[in-house]
Amino acid sequence: MDAIPLIAVIVITNGNSPHLIQTSQKWVSDGFLLGRTLYFCGPRQRLLEQGIDATAIVDYVDPPYYRNNFHINDKKRMACEAIDAKYLYLVHDRFAPKAGLFDTLTRMLANEDVDFGAVNVDNEDGTPALRELRLRLSTVSKDIESALEQLGRLTCTASDSEASVHVAVNGGQFFLRKSMTRQLERPMRWVEMEDDVLSHDLRSSQGLWIKDCSLITLVPRHSPNFQNSLKTRLKYAVYRVICNFLAVITNSLSVAQKLDREKLNSLLSDHFLLIDPLHKIYSSDYLDSSLEKLMTRARIASSGKSWSKIEKHPLGWKLTGYQGENR
Repeated sequence: MDAIPLIAVIVITNGNSPHLIQTSQKWVSDGFLLGRTLYFCGPRQRLLEQGIDATAIVDYVDPPYYRNNFHINDKKRMACEAIDAKYLYLVHDRFAPKAGLFDTLTRMLANEDVDFGAVNVDNEDGTPALRELRLRLSTVSKDIESALEQLGRLTCTASDSEASVHVAVNGGQFFLRKSMTRQLERPMRWVEMEDDVLSHDLRSSQGLWIKDCSLITLVPRHSPNFQNSLKTRLKYAVYRVICNFLAVITNSLSVAQKLDREKLNSLLSDHFLLIDPLHKIYSSDYLDSSLEKLMTRARIASSGKSWSKIEKHPLGWKLTGYQGENR
């Protein structure tokens, strides 16, 4: 028991999930050992109240955040630094292992020269929730800022016609070699394409998507199946026109506008209105400056400083930079 484990699971949680007890029991049942190959990262007192063994807790109290934008990379990085194992498997508390996950991961990672990876995820009814992801071919040769300037996400399913050979990860579940956890130093928050950015940062490393074992998600989801239909394109074409018109008459910025790096940098310390009346946060495949895309780009360009304040507005979003609050 003195040698460091090959792999340790770290469950990322705020301690309030209704699934936490159920998933923790399933991890233990599959062979993971509390305080050695299974840990929970979240507020210590709340986890103790949930019955989590003290030896398996990495104490982390989330600093204040806007809506869903909690400091996910900082939380994962701190957890990785606190635990010693060759590989660290970061999962959210809605995931539980299917029987045999521990044995399969142990066998695969002992025999493969791998830096990072992930596994398939199923819904409780057996339908696919998540399958292999890849970096888009168009993003591989670009630096991260240039890749984020273009329309769309940086990742896609492995079956997509635009898929490269580079394995990508989903932020909800992935494993990473302990020596590479520095990749989590980027100050990304939840809903800031942190999985796209991490996948891009890992593009020169060896990834592996393991299909011989899987997780179960207790929160049902549909496996990504991006269909760029004519009807959808027409809807967004109309929405783009409306947003651009509102931006002109209000002297604001539209989610349909493309921002180059210079224009983005000029906004980082300012405050402005982003026109997006339907609040389509995640529509980066159709909108050049969706809220998630702008926040991702700003977080990288400002080393985590912008935007310090985000408020929902009838016409979209009010964003305040790291100096704008003093104006």
